[in-house]
Amino acid sequence: MLYWITLNNIAMDPSALRMGGTPDMLQQFTGPSYTSRLDNGPIVGAYIGLFALGSIFCAFGILSSALTDNQVVAYILGAFLCFGIYFGFSFLAQLESLTAINTSVARLGILAHFESIGMGVVDTRDILYFGSLLAFTLMLTRLVLNLKRN
Repeated sequence: MLYWITLNNIAMDPSALRMGGTPDMLQQFTGPSYTSRLDNGPIVGAYIGLFALGSIFCAFGILSSALTDNQVVAYILGAFLCFGIYFGFSFLAQLESLTAINTSVARLGILAHFESIGMGVVDTRDILYFGSLLAFTLMLTRLVLNLKRN
């Protein structure tokens, strides 16, 4: 929220610039400044995307912790899972052997959905992706814990 408050204070409404004279004279006295209203769509979308991304990363951490009893191994496994789901599918989409289906492979990863939400476009496909991945990971964690209990 600190970034939003800072940008909101820096951004100036063009109708509030009522100083007489030419625009060059205004820039000479005040220096360069933003002269447009702050677009809240990408900011809200980025916060929604960061919350979803953090939720999924926490779910992967819980899953990796359920898979092993060693904390260091759980950390390394969780970091590997988070890195793989974030960058892995984008990397696979760039391979020459997958050029026919590179868009579909890229959309399997989190990065494409996070970038879409980060631009301010909160699409139901992205929300369903994050929700289903979170639910799948938590259900898989529950299955692992039930199997360890029995």
